[in-house]
Amino acid sequence: ASLLQQWLVNGGHTADLWQNCTSGSVFHCLTSSTNEWLQSVQAMMILSIIFSVLSLFLFFCQLFTLTKGGRFYVTGVFQILAG
Repeated sequence: ASLLQQWLVNGGHTADLWQNCTSGSVFHCLTSSTNEWLQSVQAMMILSIIFSVLSLFLFFCQLFTLTKGGRFYVTGVFQILAG
């Protein structure tokens, strides 16, 4: 993790996972979805967030409905999918 939001900074050009920007006299940004691997990384990040939120919701549901000593198998499966 980094405090900077850009991966690559070169003069007036910055690039990260979502967009490429140039900051000369006019600040201009383009999406950086030109490579197939970059699109797959973006898709996996979004799926991971979705599975994490579902896992948290299922955890709270199971927390109040499971019998004492029960196992959180469904929540664990969604956590594995998020990973």
